[in-house]
Amino acid sequence: MIRILTLLILILGCSKLAKAQFVQPNLDSVSLSKTLISLDLITPGVSIEKRLRDNKSIHFRGTTSFSFLMSSDSNSGTESSYVIVPVMIAQYRSYYNLKKRARRFSNIEYNSGNFLGFHVSYQIEPIAGKNVDLFESEGGFLLGPVWGIQRNGTLTFGFNIVLGYFTGNQDPGVTPFLNLKLGLNLSKL
Repeated sequence: MIRILTLLILILGCSKLAKAQFVQPNLDSVSLSKTLISLDLITPGVSIEKRLRDNKSIHFRGTTSFSFLMSSDSNSGTESSYVIVPVMIAQYRSYYNLKKRARRFSNIEYNSGNFLGFHVSYQIEPIAGKNVDLFESEGGFLLGPVWGIQRNGTLTFGFNIVLGYFTGNQDPGVTPFLNLKLGLNLSKL
């Protein structure tokens, strides 16, 4: 029993000593990468993010959007349709949790963090699809606030939510926009 207690005390003491050996990161020097370039894999596209200040950046993205629609009527049954739409995106981002992530030894390289900002995008008319006439889509702007997360290494992951005003279609108005991104970090290669 004494051997077991001695072993536990040694293990706890070593773990406390090991934690004490970690050097606290310099939180004054936490900032974004100067430039981040990535290739989108889910929907073909390219992203470029440029640092403006320590925790602020401007993000540009040229990509495609994929939309799917099922419609039914009483006469002809069910019809399905999909369209592929080119989209140009610009976002002003303010990363708010970089110091907290650095304190917890989480990855902050290549702008890995959470952000708030402003989103502007332009959606062009559909370039391809099946039964495109079922969609009432036309080009238009989406303007509004954005919240998102981004985790980058060799692969890039991003998710953001925009609640913005869309100017296209016959009935413009406020709409949510969800964006999921999986890509390859060309800045790291």
